Amino acid sequence: MHSLVNDSLTKINALMKTAKGKREIVLLTQTANNLLKLQTKLEQLSRFIEKTLLENSSGGNFRG
Repeated sequence: MHSLVNDSLTKINALMKTAKGKREIVLLTQTANNLLKLQTKLEQLSRFIEKTLLENSSGGNFRG
C-alpha cells in the first residue's frame, strides 16, 4: 500500500509540472492531499497492528 501511495504521489508531482489549467492543478493538489492523508492513516494502522501483535504475543493475553 505504501508503495502505491508513493508511486501515485510521484506521478502527481510529475503531472503538476505539466498541468496547464488552474482546475487541473487544483484537482491534482486535492488528490495529492488525499493520498498523503491515506498514507498517514496507513502508517497509524500499521503501528496499531504491530503494537497489538506485540501485546498479544507477550503471553499475557493468551488464552489457550
